[in-house]
Amino acid sequence: DTILCAASPTWDQRETEASMSELSDGTARPVPDAVIVTGAGRGIGRAIALDLGTAGAHVLCLSRTENADGTAAEIREKGGRAEGLVLDLAEYQEVERAVRQRVEALSVGRWGVVLAAGILGPAGPLAACSLVEWDACHRVNVLGNLGVLRGTLPAMVDARFGRVVFFAGGGAAYANP
Repeated sequence: DTILCAASPTWDQRETEASMSELSDGTARPVPDAVIVTGAGRGIGRAIALDLGTAGAHVLCLSRTENADGTAAEIREKGGRAEGLVLDLAEYQEVERAVRQRVEALSVGRWGVVLAAGILGPAGPLAACSLVEWDACHRVNVLGNLGVLRGTLPAMVDARFGRVVFFAGGGAAYANP
């Protein structure tokens, strides 16, 4: 099976209309039954998790801190369905295992993943930067987020449905002296 980055041309319009929910900005968009959001403890990941909770998706909030539980609690307080999962994305093998377990336990049909967690790499000239710091950055930003996706992919393939959004930070766009 091939996972495509665009909607399948065989997408059933009735399914699209049945899955439309209104987001907080008043626009209607198709929403999966459940969405995993990395970086849900703060920043853009938290904002996206809260919006998806309002839109009716069951949200699995991932963060390396207990803030994941706080975001999930806020979604539930507003009448949504959510749970927190505290994971360090740098431990990508554990992340894949834990996410796969949680996805299987929830038994939800259509999954989405928003990969919004990330850390900045070391600042300064390459010759002065530690490769250990670059390794940590790569483990979180690439391998950890891919571990989340790999943990969710079996359910997406089984459901023949999946939506993935992978964020990249603005830190890559600016040179550090």
